[in-house]
Amino acid sequence: MVDWVDHGISFDSSKVKWVNDKNAPKYPGSIDWSKPTPFLKKMIEKDTKDGKLEIPKFPDDMLFAPDATYKNGKYYLYFCMAESSEGVAVADKPEGPFDSPIQLPCGGIDPAVFIDEDGQAYFYW
Repeated sequence: MVDWVDHGISFDSSKVKWVNDKNAPKYPGSIDWSKPTPFLKKMIEKDTKDGKLEIPKFPDDMLFAPDATYKNGKYYLYFCMAESSEGVAVADKPEGPFDSPIQLPCGGIDPAVFIDEDGQAYFYW
């Protein structure tokens, strides 16, 4: 990228009210670190010296790995939080601001969106 513009902050975790709400629904995340898959075991072997994986502790309100898409005149920002919840916020412009986040009924990491040629949207991670 050569020519680009920094539009500033388009969304921040202070708008994600369910993260600090102990009554908000909790959905299991997609990774169970206590039962690593063969792939995770290989990652652990590769990325550690003694085969022990130390999972860093991030603040629950830290946003991770967003993905954005456009449909029917709106831009949608899908995101996950460090505590494993997922959500989506909406904006009128691709640079935001994104507002009105809602919690999605799932937990996981690195959300992605795909809109097929027939207009059907798919959410996956």
